Amino acid sequence: MAPVSHGVAARVVVISLIALVLLQGLVALAMLSGPGRESLRYSLPLPNQLVAVIQAVEPASWEERGRILAAINSPTMRVDLLPDFPARDANVSGSPMLERALSSYTRVLATHEFRVDTQRVFGVVTGLSADKSGSVRSLGRLRMLVRLNDGMVLSFAPSRAATLATTAARIAGVAAVLGIIVVIAFVIAINQTARPVRQLALAAHRFATEFDAGELVVAGPREIRELSIAFNDMKRTIRELVDERTRILAAIAHDMRTYLTRLRLRVDFIADPEQNERAARDLDEMAQLLEDTLLFAREMTSERPGDPGQAPGDAMKARSNVAETIRRICAARIASGVDVSCDRVVEVGDVDLTPVALQRLIENLLENAVRYGKRATVATERYGAEIQIRVEDEGPGIPPQDIERVLRPFERLEPSRHRGSGGTGLGLAIVNALVQKVHGRLELENRAEGGLRCTVVLARSTH
Repeated sequence: MAPVSHGVAARVVVISLIALVLLQGLVALAMLSGPGRESLRYSLPLPNQLVAVIQAVEPASWEERGRILAAINSPTMRVDLLPDFPARDANVSGSPMLERALSSYTRVLATHEFRVDTQRVFGVVTGLSADKSGSVRSLGRLRMLVRLNDGMVLSFAPSRAATLATTAARIAGVAAVLGIIVVIAFVIAINQTARPVRQLALAAHRFATEFDAGELVVAGPREIRELSIAFNDMKRTIRELVDERTRILAAIAHDMRTYLTRLRLRVDFIADPEQNERAARDLDEMAQLLEDTLLFAREMTSERPGDPGQAPGDAMKARSNVAETIRRICAARIASGVDVSCDRVVEVGDVDLTPVALQRLIENLLENAVRYGKRATVATERYGAEIQIRVEDEGPGIPPQDIERVLRPFERLEPSRHRGSGGTGLGLAIVNALVQKVHGRLELENRAEGGLRCTVVLARSTH
């Protein structure tokens, strides 16, 4: 199976999803850096709020201080009571900028020692600002430390985790909904575009096996419609060319039959018996070559193999019994002195071939086996919905590298299958054409004990 990324639809979906993720990232960045970015900064309590907390905590007892701090603490602010100012970390420090921003706190905390630490990022103090109310904000972490009258230190550590979580959830929700809508729209649009492409590919494959397949439905975008129209035009052109070739062959065969008939009459006037026999044999071979050539051309261009002059609808419904046909052909061959064995022919059912087409198939295989292998053995078997017809001979076989070549028309191998042995080189080609028309297959293999085995695999008729 090909990777999913090889499909047009899959590739467009993947590219669209990547673009969508990048778009959502830009939207999130804009939201985080836009007018609402202040809500994402660390923010100290307002100066008057700070004084109120100090005034509430200082006169309280130890137990009351614990209750006050528990009431003050929230997801956005952590207030703790420390025994003394803690030492500063390497990435935490004060700065002149911070001192200027703390002017409003300096006025209200004139009687208390305090310190504000800000976090350094890569050695640089993050941006500070103070709003109109005097609250200090920073992108980095802030912590304010205020010494109470009894020497204890009150620590205020703001947090933006809740704000970030809320904002992130909103961004994620919007992105998810937008993403689902966009993906559904993309899938529908891409499917509408890709379906005609798939239909075109199926039509091309079908045309390779069914020469008279119907016209491809023209649908989809303008480019796909133009491609479908071009494909239909190509099919019509190819059919016309092949039909013209078949008509030419038929005309030639008809005229040649006339000349052959005249020559047969003139052969009778040859006084020399040996020359008379040779001339008659040459005429028979010429007639056979014409018949085989015309048959091969007809089968290559017909939709289904059938009898000459048979209506297409009859050919589509035709079927034949395999075992009965083989036994009849073998009996006729045996009666004429040909060494053929059909002891292993068992009842396997019917196939979707006309009696004449199945007879041609069997006769060509037997003739090929007897001509080159002297003796032919026929066997049948059924495997599920498939029927196998095997014809074996005791000849020299075929070199492995030439097995595919013998299925081509007019191919005869040397030295074992030379012209002197007879034949037109169309026997196996006709069999292969008949088999492929009903979506079967022809397999050739050399037997271990010597000789060639031809196996025809056909679907069992379901009519």
